[in-house]
Amino acid sequence: MPGYKREYDVSLILPFKDAQTWIGSLEGLYLYDRNTNYFEKYFRGTVYDFITDKKNNHWLGTGMGAFKININTGQAKLYQLDNNDPGSLGGERIFVVYEDRSGRLWFAHENGVSTHFPQQDGVSYMFHVPGIENTPASSRITSLAKKTTDEIWVGTADEGLDLMYLQTEKFQHFHPDNNPQILSKHVKNLVVHPDGTLYIAYWAGKGFGRYLPDKKVFENFRYEKNALTHDWYNDFAFDKQGEVYIGFWGGGPPGLTRFAHKKKLDLVTFWLVSFLMLIMQIDNRLA
Repeated sequence: MPGYKREYDVSLILPFKDAQTWIGSLEGLYLYDRNTNYFEKYFRGTVYDFITDKKNNHWLGTGMGAFKININTGQAKLYQLDNNDPGSLGGERIFVVYEDRSGRLWFAHENGVSTHFPQQDGVSYMFHVPGIENTPASSRITSLAKKTTDEIWVGTADEGLDLMYLQTEKFQHFHPDNNPQILSKHVKNLVVHPDGTLYIAYWAGKGFGRYLPDKKVFENFRYEKNALTHDWYNDFAFDKQGEVYIGFWGGGPPGLTRFAHKKKLDLVTFWLVSFLMLIMQIDNRLA
């Protein structure tokens, strides 16, 4: 039905302008207008990520590749896996689109990472090579997050997380086997707080974590220790006061959960009666 979002799933929430917010989901990309309560659908298909680069180009990570979109004209260029083209992206599902300080774009997918300079043709590839230390711990890359201008956190689906040093292209691996502070080798998402703290969404029913850069330690937290169905995490967002809002996936609390960033142990769940209220709360707090 025009003007409505069909399902309740949400893969991304990105404030746009005025009262408008981009909403990504497993069945499309919507622009939601809070004043009219209207959802305008811009893309049909699974959407994982959406960014605007330094040149004001819009990039969409989807289940069929990456789209470069002109929002004003609606024109889009698709970058996707083509086994007959060595210059194409290395994976089909683009989970994350990331831009580094040089303007290079990083596309994380199920086969590693593909990088692309918009002013040049073709792509470069980064993936796990067994027995070679200076490669990602896994090719199943789920997330990328900036630590410093020369360091990037890399989350993987099955081998924990890495810290990549851009100048040397070396990797430091963090895994439960070599660091007991890492809850799980299954990392769903990595998001950096404005103060530099790294929040870690684990896909394991064991809780979520964070890395404190000043102390160089990992901390872990649980929503409910005796209910494994609640501790599956999808995303984090931050308001102007620096408070943390936690997004769960499947079986999680039916609402938006706030985590007190400084108090650490104050978890408050907002029990929402509708998807629309969820969007309005996030939009107001992040605007």
